Amino acid sequence: MNDYETVLQNGVFTLSKPYKYANGEEYTVLNFPLQEMTGQHIRSAQRNYEVVEGNLTGMAELSKIYQAYLAAALMKVPPDFVFELPVRDFTELTLFIQRFLLNAA
Repeated sequence: MNDYETVLQNGVFTLSKPYKYANGEEYTVLNFPLQEMTGQHIRSAQRNYEVVEGNLTGMAELSKIYQAYLAAALMKVPPDFVFELPVRDFTELTLFIQRFLLNAA
């Protein structure tokens, strides 16, 4: 389990176990620069979300699906990269996005 403050400072998210993505590359850590998030990341995430999932309803910051699109935009990876993470890592990653967004408000 990652410490939020450490991830926030270092921009590195350590996976609970090695993750092999469809491209064949194996990952043990992810570049996750939360402090570098911009409005452009949010714009890109929302656009990608709406193309695949439809219109955003409710508070986007509370939607795990939206958070996953935002994590993908931040890490410059396809959304499927995030969606295919093991559930423990997916959940922790999206919670970090949520916490960051709600603390920024």
